[in-house]
Amino acid sequence: MRGIFCLCGLLLAGCSNSKHAVTQVVSIAAEAQLFLEFVQQGHATATYAKTHPHYLKRLAEAASKDVEATRHEELKRQMQRLNTALAKLANASSDPTALHDEFAEIAQLAGQIGESI
Repeated sequence: MRGIFCLCGLLLAGCSNSKHAVTQVVSIAAEAQLFLEFVQQGHATATYAKTHPHYLKRLAEAASKDVEATRHEELKRQMQRLNTALAKLANASSDPTALHDEFAEIAQLAGQIGESI
């Protein structure tokens, strides 16, 4: 009987960790999307526009560890897409409109993964 409770506890903890990982991916992708809108509308200072992508990149790198600990391959794929898009944003090496759409899609797909957990 004790073994069943332990197993249930492990399953719930795994689910909780997965939901936390999903939340991180959705949150960072949505923040990157809002950041691009803010910059494109001319509201950001030059310093903020230059440094905030690096902050988002560091957040994503930390979140990657949580995502890698899950069993969700599609979530891992979305995390990889997010890291790639944030690297492009930090290096200003891509069209902001295309990146905006990429972040929106990542947030949407990761959110759908979270709904299925």
